[in-house]
Amino acid sequence: MFMGRSDVIVERPGTREPQGRYQADPLRGMEEGMKDRQNSFNVLPPEMILQILNVLDLKSLLAMKETCKRLHQLLEDNDWLWRRHCLQLKAVCPTEIDEDRKKGHKWQETGRLNYKKCIMKQKWKAGMFSNIDSYEKLPPHTMYPLSVESWGEILDAELSR
Repeated sequence: MFMGRSDVIVERPGTREPQGRYQADPLRGMEEGMKDRQNSFNVLPPEMILQILNVLDLKSLLAMKETCKRLHQLLEDNDWLWRRHCLQLKAVCPTEIDEDRKKGHKWQETGRLNYKKCIMKQKWKAGMFSNIDSYEKLPPHTMYPLSVESWGEILDAELSR
């Protein structure tokens, strides 16, 4: 647990020269700390942020898009970030991905529309809902509109158990 004050040396950006000394006070309030973090983020060039975003999974990308205007715009303008994830989803839900692409959806929209569908399809195929005997007993958010082919795969998996 952190108690009391501590001395912190601040370096000038791009140098190792001390810019000054200030007392870090944990009681100064969250707002000042948040301003510092936001300012640090804002100095990063878009290319660097895109490289960071490129290593995130689809769920994280979807969450990052909702955090601030700058990330939202970067993710809107760079559809290539979403392509890799959609191709991974296509291994699970090929019909759904192909249909959305034929409808003219961008990769980002295709990923957003199919992320939860593909996760649920995998859970259905793995037998997570095999022992449920009525619709009312299904956990919430387990039914998504899937293609006939996807439901056929799920049925085949159920019948083989």
